[in-house]
Amino acid sequence: MNKSRFGWIFALLDFITTGAAWTLFYVYRKRYLEPQVFGDIPLEFTERYFLGVLAIPFFWVLIYLLIGSYKRIYRRSRLSDLVNTLIITFLGSVVIFFMLV
Repeated sequence: MNKSRFGWIFALLDFITTGAAWTLFYVYRKRYLEPQVFGDIPLEFTERYFLGVLAIPFFWVLIYLLIGSYKRIYRRSRLSDLVNTLIITFLGSVVIFFMLV
């Protein structure tokens, strides 16, 4: 397989795993956190869930595309990748936090 294709495969896998993480967080929140505050409520996948499961992974993949994380994946330093990922994840989380608040 062509090495340039791996960047797109990684971006697609990042999108899928971010959507899965969003889904797991949503189910955890609806099953365990909200019943402690609001009592027993049913688990429903509303339009807000579907908006989040599409928008949040798109946001993260777009951010990592913009900083070039999917380019030349075999020629970069793993330590600098780790540092860049931690910084971008922190900044992206702050942006998402303030968008949701």
